[in-house]
Amino acid sequence: MERYSIVYPGSSIFCKNKCGYYGNPSWNNYCSRCYREAQNKPDLYARKARELSQTSSRAFANFEAKRKKVARKSSGTIRSILKIQRDHNKLGSGIPEEALQARTDFYKILKSWRSPVEADVSRQIDKLLRDLESKDFSDIDKFSEAVKDFYESMALRVYGNNIYHAGTTEQKESLLNSIERFLSVWIYPWAFTPSNTDDEEVDLKLQDRIRSFHWISHKHLDAPIDPFSPQQSHHLENAILHLIRQNEVLPTEAKLDHIVDCCHEIMKALKLEADATSRSSPLTMTMTNRQGGPNDYGETAADAFLPSLIWVVLRANPPLLHSNLQFITRFANNNRVSAGEPAYFFTNLCCAVDFINKLDHESLGMTEEEFEQQMRDGIPVTLRSADAPDVLADTKRRYAAIGQKLDAMQEIMASAEIELHANQRQTAYHIAQLRSKCNLQRTVYLDPRELTTPNILCLGPPPPPPPRINRSMPPQQQQPVANVIDQLRPDESLAAAPCLSPLSANVTPPPPPPRL
Repeated sequence: MERYSIVYPGSSIFCKNKCGYYGNPSWNNYCSRCYREAQNKPDLYARKARELSQTSSRAFANFEAKRKKVARKSSGTIRSILKIQRDHNKLGSGIPEEALQARTDFYKILKSWRSPVEADVSRQIDKLLRDLESKDFSDIDKFSEAVKDFYESMALRVYGNNIYHAGTTEQKESLLNSIERFLSVWIYPWAFTPSNTDDEEVDLKLQDRIRSFHWISHKHLDAPIDPFSPQQSHHLENAILHLIRQNEVLPTEAKLDHIVDCCHEIMKALKLEADATSRSSPLTMTMTNRQGGPNDYGETAADAFLPSLIWVVLRANPPLLHSNLQFITRFANNNRVSAGEPAYFFTNLCCAVDFINKLDHESLGMTEEEFEQQMRDGIPVTLRSADAPDVLADTKRRYAAIGQKLDAMQEIMASAEIELHANQRQTAYHIAQLRSKCNLQRTVYLDPRELTTPNILCLGPPPPPPPRINRSMPPQQQQPVANVIDQLRPDESLAAAPCLSPLSANVTPPPPPPRL
């Protein structure tokens, strides 16, 4: 059976209106601008649905009343969250710690601008938050539209108002990014997986579906990667970690950064595979520019990248993946998700999730019976005979790599052993040289009077203090101090003398004490 192509054509990731921006499956493959225009057009079916809802039964009316009551309760929660305080040093009750920290960081950035800029930005944000409080919180799309319109109006204001003219382009972009970070964190407690959407249910279904596809390997997806390669596995594991960690950060910018880093690691693994197989591929391009355009990757790169990204998503099974993608879609700046490298990677991730939701036996080139058996048992598919030589070659290559590493380790151990023996011989030689040059004797057999150094103190009690001289006596009656030692016995003289002179040649030293 012919394998179904899992790769989206290069043009399918762009907007259906061919406006040049990237589309999104959540927007029916439109970009954000074209999707908004399509939604604003009068729809006959929507009008009929509204008329039908107005003539609904009493039971349905009661259901609507309960739903509105829940919506009002949710709106009260969001109003308590959106009330930004004038005194930012005062902690608000019920506000998450992340939101308070985002507010503190945002005010620090505002302090770097002049007072008119700080006052204008604060005034515009207060106006937005008051506008959000008046919105119908049961419609997340209206909430998202208000935030995105604010991003666009602030960009026009920063680049068009005279009070911002002193800032450079980098400073203006930094200010706009800080506004997006603050707002996305400030509204996060309500805007992420709101209670009036089915995001949580979709997340649970998606996780269960990905978990049921644990038996799918990279070969089923025709992904040109080798997860068993140590070099490639390092990058693939990093890609999985980045995809999981996007749920740990709150700002839309940080979530997109983790997605971009994940895709960079995949491209590095693809480059290693292309180098290993000695094939010319556009994947060897340098992935350092984070602001790349839509034409930075060729068709071959896209054909190799998307299957690999699908494999990473299946292996990672990140938590709340659908909710994170929806949060980025709803509250990220349109410039981030419509053009540039982050938009390219984000669109591919959305396409990967859409493919997983629609994955069936035809997508993997299997029969329906084989697919059902794998979904039921999870046993890996028996490799075809055509795949056996490739598997054998991969096994031989891995064994050869292990053998080379073992040989290198043995060489290192042998050289270390030789060096250790050389150090031992050198140390023994130096010790022998010292013994030959210095005639050392055991101290237990030495007589202190044999010492030739005149300034070595003798062991024993300290010398007695000199006698006090009576100055009233005549000098003839005063005895010299030196004669005191001469009048002592030899053993007392030895103990009292501070130092000894060397023995004369005719004096025989006493014999050493016998060994016990």
